[in-house]
Amino acid sequence: MILVQWVPRYGLHFIISALLLLKLGSAMLMLKAGDSVEIATALFLALNRISTEGVCKLLDLSLSDLADEDYVINKRRHPLPALSSEPSLFSDDSDNLLHQYSDSGSSQATAAPQGSSTEAEIPGFAEDSLEGFSRDLHVDTNPKLREVAFAMLVWTPLVLALVQSIAWARVTLRGRYLQNIKQAVLSKV
Repeated sequence: MILVQWVPRYGLHFIISALLLLKLGSAMLMLKAGDSVEIATALFLALNRISTEGVCKLLDLSLSDLADEDYVINKRRHPLPALSSEPSLFSDDSDNLLHQYSDSGSSQATAAPQGSSTEAEIPGFAEDSLEGFSRDLHVDTNPKLREVAFAMLVWTPLVLALVQSIAWARVTLRGRYLQNIKQAVLSKV
């Protein structure tokens, strides 16, 4: 991955900050563009995916720096191995579980048996409770659904990027301090 090659030159903290800023900026531009510009939506989705994947891949390096810091500060004989396995919880491998589950025919298990009505099986469900809601679930013909889908598409990454940027700004393991930690680790080896 090209981002990992940039770490020695620009620093891990700068690259992750830039990716989060890219995610935040693209979401804000998407809010300005609106849902009618399809090329902007496609570009937004691509930038969001690239920035999210980049941050996930680079978190391995950040966690290894944290393990080094703990090794030096607490004068451990061995670095903490538990920190090195944590990124797997947040990487693509865990995301693939959802895809494996959804592609494994799980929809058959949740589907209603033939000849039965799902609505009749839900206690308290009444046809009148849907009054005022359109049964049209196509984004092209239902403007309210299109508006809600667009809001979810843009506001979720926007809020997450903002929270991630605030949290990442609090990370102090960078610059001269990080260089001192790495030198201390190398001197103990």
